[in-house]
Amino acid sequence: MTSSDDELANLLETLRLRFGATEELIKNYHARDDGHYVRLAGDEKNATELTAEQWREKNRRVVLKQLIYAFAAVRELLVGIDPELRIRTFDYLIDELWSVENGYKNEVLIKPKGEGRGKRPSIPTSIHRVSLAVAYQKLRNAGVDKETAIEQIAIQSQLEVSTTRETIKDILEARKDDKTHKLFKHLEKVDADADALIALYKSNSWYKRG
Repeated sequence: MTSSDDELANLLETLRLRFGATEELIKNYHARDDGHYVRLAGDEKNATELTAEQWREKNRRVVLKQLIYAFAAVRELLVGIDPELRIRTFDYLIDELWSVENGYKNEVLIKPKGEGRGKRPSIPTSIHRVSLAVAYQKLRNAGVDKETAIEQIAIQSQLEVSTTRETIKDILEARKDDKTHKLFKHLEKVDADADALIALYKSNSWYKRG
């Protein structure tokens, strides 16, 4: 078995695990009636003080996130089988699911009025994502093409592809505030690869989805 075969086998095993876990989560979610959430809300050990409806919503989001991760694994497998495959349609599907998870409807295909180029990250969000822009530069310097680098970062960071692209573009073109640009220049000098920089972004969980 070649190294490429090993990678595909690992991707396929990841896909099996994620699909199995997702199917079980969905079954369990559908099996729970209103009484289940009422009991959770009324449990004396319920330190969160969530209502029954809030418990249901929390469980729904857990299931939906697992569904998104399952589709992300399919995407990785398809790219592994055919690196030249035009995968952006799959990115739109994953982005659409993230929109639903965040409580929106059809956000990818219907741009809200007055939003201009879409929901651009705020300055605090931009600062949080500077490490992703540096990771992008590292990948480009290593010979990875632009779209592949953006897609790789989007999948690993669990951000929408469109959000990843616009954030990186803003930071690289220095259109954000001075603090953002200074942080970018500082991280650019750090001896770390792209994976480590993406992990740095993910460790700052205060702005992660959910």
